[in-house]
Amino acid sequence: MKLKRLKDWGMFSKIIWLLVFTITPLVLFLFLYILPSFEAHLFEEKRTATRQVVQVANAIITKYQKLESDGTLSASEAKQKALTELKELRYNEDDYFWINDTHPTMIMHPIKTVLDGKDISNIKDPNGVHLFVEFVNVCKKDGQGYVDYMWEKPGHTQPQPKVSFVMLNKKWDWIIGSGIYVDDVNDQISAFTSKIIIILVIIAVSYTHLTLPTSDLV
Repeated sequence: MKLKRLKDWGMFSKIIWLLVFTITPLVLFLFLYILPSFEAHLFEEKRTATRQVVQVANAIITKYQKLESDGTLSASEAKQKALTELKELRYNEDDYFWINDTHPTMIMHPIKTVLDGKDISNIKDPNGVHLFVEFVNVCKKDGQGYVDYMWEKPGHTQPQPKVSFVMLNKKWDWIIGSGIYVDDVNDQISAFTSKIIIILVIIAVSYTHLTLPTSDLV
C-alpha cells in the first residue's frame, strides 16, 4: 500500500499528526522524568523525616545516660525512665518508636507489648524480610541506616510498606527505631498522574479546536 505524501493529507490528519509530534515529547518528559522525580522526592521526604525523629529519640536516651554517668540515676533507673518516655512518645499522631537489642530481643514495643522481652529474630514480613535481623545488620555495619519492610496497619487487612530508620546506642546495646508508612505515596502518585492526563487532554482538545477550520468542526 502506497502512503500518501504529507501535502496530500486531509486537514484533520495533518492536525492529528502535528498534535502527536508536539505532544509526544511532552508526554515522555512527564512520564519518564517528572513522575519518577516526584516519586523519588516523596520517598526521600519520608526517609528524612524518619531519620530526624529517631535522632531526637536517641537524644532522649543520651539524656538519661548522662544522668546515669553523673550518678543522679542508677543504670536501671535511667533505662526505665528512658523507656517510659519513649513508650509514650508519638509523632504524626500514631507513629511511634521501638527498641530492640543486637540479639535481637525486643526491649520495648509500645503497640505490640506482647513482644517485649522476646527473641524477635524469626519475625519476618510477607516478603520474607527478617526485619529485626536487618535492623541489627544495618546497625552493626554502619551504626544506623534504613530498612524497608511490610507491617500491619490499622484499617488495612494486609501489611503495608514502611520505611524505617534505626540507630544503635552502643552504651546500652539499644537499637532505637521508627517506621513511617509509605503506601500513601502511591496514592499521591496516582493523583498526580491523573492531573497530568487531564491537562494533556485539555491541551489536545484546545489545540484541535484552535487549528481545525470551523467547517471541519460541524
